Amino acid sequence: MKTDNITLLCKVVDNFGDIGVVWRLARAISDLDAADFSGAESAGKTDDAFKACDADKAFVPFKACRRLVVDDLTAFKNLVPSIDLAAPVQQIGGWTVLRSDAADECRASFLETPPLVILECFACGRPDWLEHLLFDEGFPHTVQIINLEYLTAEPYADEFHKLLSLTRKKSVQKVNFMPGFTPQTGGLILDDAFMRSLGGTKANDAFTTVVFAYERDFSTVAGALDRFARERDAAGKGRVLVRSAAGKSARPFADAAAVKADTSFVSPSNSEKAPLSFGLEQLPFMTQLAWDEMLCSSDFLFIRGEDSLSRACLSGHPFVWHAYPQSENYQLVKVQALLDRMEPFFSPEDYQLIRDYWRWYNNADMPGYDSEEALYQILVRYEEMAVSFGNFSKMLIKNGNLAAHLMTFINEIV
Repeated sequence: MKTDNITLLCKVVDNFGDIGVVWRLARAISDLDAADFSGAESAGKTDDAFKACDADKAFVPFKACRRLVVDDLTAFKNLVPSIDLAAPVQQIGGWTVLRSDAADECRASFLETPPLVILECFACGRPDWLEHLLFDEGFPHTVQIINLEYLTAEPYADEFHKLLSLTRKKSVQKVNFMPGFTPQTGGLILDDAFMRSLGGTKANDAFTTVVFAYERDFSTVAGALDRFARERDAAGKGRVLVRSAAGKSARPFADAAAVKADTSFVSPSNSEKAPLSFGLEQLPFMTQLAWDEMLCSSDFLFIRGEDSLSRACLSGHPFVWHAYPQSENYQLVKVQALLDRMEPFFSPEDYQLIRDYWRWYNNADMPGYDSEEALYQILVRYEEMAVSFGNFSKMLIKNGNLAAHLMTFINEIV
């Protein structure tokens, strides 16, 4: 059975990462239709349109229905402009999108078409109306809840993948599903649109860098890019273009580069003004598809969060990751876990450069560390770095598509 009865739950916690991942997953699930994917066949199941909630109850038919329940349509609209902010229910790309605060409309949809599989994305919890519906003794259907967790390279992802969890009702079953960087996890989302963007052609010979981060001091980043750009220009290798993404890092990076009316830059080591050596483009907020295309056609990436991290990993381009800052600098644990996965693909010298710079960039206490020189060394080793990042990407792609793994798993358990 191709599971057409599936609901994705999303709560936008911070910025656009949550809905970005969930919408990418929805598109990737839809992509499987065109590929004539059948998880049941791979799992050795029969095409059965009926499932029993208990052995002593009658079989109940489950209608085809793909739903996305989200609490913040404003964030969603930034990624998909066709979203109607005023509509409690709407159709987008083959999915029924419901606003979670439209309780009456949501309840009506779920009563008309009872859910078979619900994905709680990132442990977002369930709206009150859904909680009451599922655990009402008058609701007879068996429902499989899958907790789709945040992406992490930490070892626990392998251990928690497909781990069962308890609920307070026998007919509401729950299990964890972990994206990740190993074959022991669900892997990464390989949506068709992004995969087609890989190896995208460049419009010119500029060395293009994307800056997308949380707030931080970018002075040494700008300094390294300035030095790198000057040397490329002197060698006739073309200019350096920095594309600064809309969001939290745009103003701090512009301040660090001292981009004012006279487009001048003050070097930390020299108080005299000199012309800014790299081009700086302030990007507008971009749709998800446009963002993917831009990332894939760039050379070097400074990225943040989860969705853009997964895209950077798959792109094969050298990148620096700004993990979400956490208390007691726990983000350093997450950063080191990903570095551990990447280490086999790098020479010892290159790995040390990347490791130390990533740790500094993510607020590790590193007295005396020359971050500007370190980034410059990474940039001038770009060609060999690109081979290593590219091989890491190939390994991740070989692990397979999270959407396909997920749908195969669903057909094994429902």
